[in-house]
Amino acid sequence: MAIGDHLREVIDLHGSPSCHHTNACLIAAGEKGVDITGHAETDWGPSASIRSMSPLGIGPILKDRTCVIFGVVACLSYIDDKGFGPSGKIEKVECKICKKVYIRDKKSINQTIVLVVILLFVMIMLLF
Repeated sequence: MAIGDHLREVIDLHGSPSCHHTNACLIAAGEKGVDITGHAETDWGPSASIRSMSPLGIGPILKDRTCVIFGVVACLSYIDDKGFGPSGKIEKVECKICKKVYIRDKKSINQTIVLVVILLFVMIMLLF
């Protein structure tokens, strides 16, 4: 093991590109800011090399250093715990299927407006 290898932050994700569970893990990793190296696996049969990581052939598979996690629920939970949440930057995301562009932004609540609404509610309650 090289010096500093234990500090690496990139997680290996093994899964099928057409699997919606693998795509859910990729989306969650992107939202949480977790670096993922993707490995496309097509052979999930009993003699496949992927069975050394997932004995039951359950995917997707996350490998972080020596820790191996398989199954969509376990992988999403691990990514959720490992990540830091959305970055808060305004991002343009283009859907490759319908070519629509979506803008993601960090949602913030204006505290002044909330305070005014609460005060108005209290005043109305006092009048009636």
